[in-house]
Amino acid sequence: MPTSFLGLFLVSTALSLAATFTVLGLRKLVRTAYPPRRRPIELPRA
Repeated sequence: MPTSFLGLFLVSTALSLAATFTVLGLRKLVRTAYPPRRRPIELPRA
Protein backbone atom coordinates (compact mmCIF):
# COMPACT_ATOMS: atom_id res chain seq x y z
CA MET A 1 0.00 0.00 0.00
CA PRO A 2 1.60 3.29 -1.09
CA THR A 3 1.96 5.75 1.75
CA SER A 4 1.19 8.71 -0.55
CA PHE A 5 -2.28 7.33 -1.32
CA LEU A 6 -2.97 6.79 2.39
CA GLY A 7 -1.81 10.32 3.19
CA LEU A 8 -4.03 11.82 0.49
CA PHE A 9 -6.98 9.80 1.81
CA LEU A 10 -6.39 11.01 5.39
CA VAL A 11 -6.01 14.62 4.24
CA SER A 12 -9.19 14.46 2.17
CA THR A 13 -11.20 12.98 5.04
CA ALA A 14 -9.82 15.55 7.47
CA LEU A 15 -10.71 18.39 5.08
CA SER A 16 -14.23 17.08 4.62
CA LEU A 17 -14.74 16.77 8.38
CA ALA A 18 -13.39 20.27 8.95
CA ALA A 19 -15.67 21.65 6.24
CA THR A 20 -18.76 20.03 7.78
CA PHE A 21 -17.84 21.26 11.26
CA THR A 22 -17.24 24.81 10.01
CA VAL A 23 -20.59 24.82 8.17
CA LEU A 24 -22.40 23.57 11.28
CA GLY A 25 -20.65 26.17 13.44
CA LEU A 26 -21.53 28.97 11.03
CA ARG A 27 -25.16 27.86 10.99
CA LYS A 28 -25.23 27.86 14.79
CA LEU A 29 -23.66 31.34 14.90
CA VAL A 30 -26.15 32.67 12.37
CA ARG A 31 -29.05 31.19 14.35
CA THR A 32 -27.86 32.77 17.58
CA ALA A 33 -27.14 36.12 15.93
CA TYR A 34 -30.28 36.22 13.81
CA PRO A 35 -33.04 34.13 15.42
CA PRO A 36 -35.92 33.25 13.09
CA ARG A 37 -38.73 35.76 13.44
CA ARG A 38 -41.77 34.05 14.87
CA ARG A 39 -45.16 35.12 13.63
CA PRO A 40 -47.37 36.61 16.36
CA ILE A 41 -49.86 34.05 17.58
CA GLU A 42 -53.30 35.03 16.34
CA LEU A 43 -55.94 34.47 19.01
CA PRO A 44 -59.10 32.85 17.70
CA ARG A 45 -61.97 35.33 17.74
CA ALA A 46 -64.67 34.10 20.12
